Amino acid sequence: MLVKVNENNVVEQFPYDIYMLKQDNPTKTFPSRITPEILKEFGVFEVTAKRKPVYDITTHRINRNNIPELVSGNWVLGWTISPINSDETLNVRNLYKANTTKEADRRVSLISGDSTSKLMSLMVAVDLLDKRGQRPLNNEENGVLSRLRDVKEAVVAIRSAETIIKNQIDLSTGSELETLDIQNHPSWP
Repeated sequence: MLVKVNENNVVEQFPYDIYMLKQDNPTKTFPSRITPEILKEFGVFEVTAKRKPVYDITTHRINRNNIPELVSGNWVLGWTISPINSDETLNVRNLYKANTTKEADRRVSLISGDSTSKLMSLMVAVDLLDKRGQRPLNNEENGVLSRLRDVKEAVVAIRSAETIIKNQIDLSTGSELETLDIQNHPSWP
């Protein structure tokens, strides 16, 4: 990434590239490898992109700057952090909660292969049949019942994790929210 500046270090063009440099200087022959020293002769410099700074996403927004700045002799493309209002803060937290619910639903669907409500209804029905002992279950039915119990336990574990994560979101600061990886959260079973 390059920037072209004038003699007063005012940015003339960003982004800038080697092709543009050659177009701007059609009578000049450039070597195949253009060094930073050669670029400097034409007021062209490499730009370093700053790493994204840590900030509280519940109270601030961050945007990449459009123009690089000269910092300690180097051209750097930085970030601007701006405050947000309380409604936006609430929206951020709600988004994390919605994503948590979505991830829980996704995990349940992977286990059940069916919608959660249908699965829960089926589990209740099987539990009732089993508890009533109306008739002995055959091996196939026992296998299905065992699998449904396993699925029920997994669904309960996922829903418990969902509640734990949502509570953590309610109690967390913005910096913790920034690093909260919903899909890889350690509370998920």
